[in-house]
Amino acid sequence: MIHTLQIILFGALTILLVFRIDMSRVSRAERLARDKFVRLVRAVDSVVAGEQSPETAGLLYKSRVMLENAHTFPEKIAAARFFLGAVETFDLPPEQIENLKKLAFSAIGTFHRAHTAKMMFRKRWHLPGAQYVRISEEQVAAARKRLLTNFYRDYVKFNPE
Repeated sequence: MIHTLQIILFGALTILLVFRIDMSRVSRAERLARDKFVRLVRAVDSVVAGEQSPETAGLLYKSRVMLENAHTFPEKIAAARFFLGAVETFDLPPEQIENLKKLAFSAIGTFHRAHTAKMMFRKRWHLPGAQYVRISEEQVAAARKRLLTNFYRDYVKFNPE
């Protein structure tokens, strides 16, 4: 009887240990994604602080608002891709543009890895919300559309002219 209870207890502790290790991988991936996201926002802010043409200032403002409103990984990827597309028009030295591009590409990859780690964890432990593991282009396009719609709705609300 005691031997059986020890086996059950050992099995339960082993499962909890494996669960905790998996959970720490997910939290590490999410922490890396959060840090990369903060670096991307700071990069946008540093570019905003410099002198820019009106067109570039508008793209920077839109990039900043999209990054602020991005909460899910598909939205963050869409905002980072928008910023990546806008970088080409900035009035900056070529090496700074390349550094911003590298940062944006790195952020997009980190967001993909963090999302995959989170979904694999949910799938492995049969938790709800693991319907898709990889982020599809349709999800990113829908997130971009949602972010742009919210941006224009808020822009018109605060700038009625």
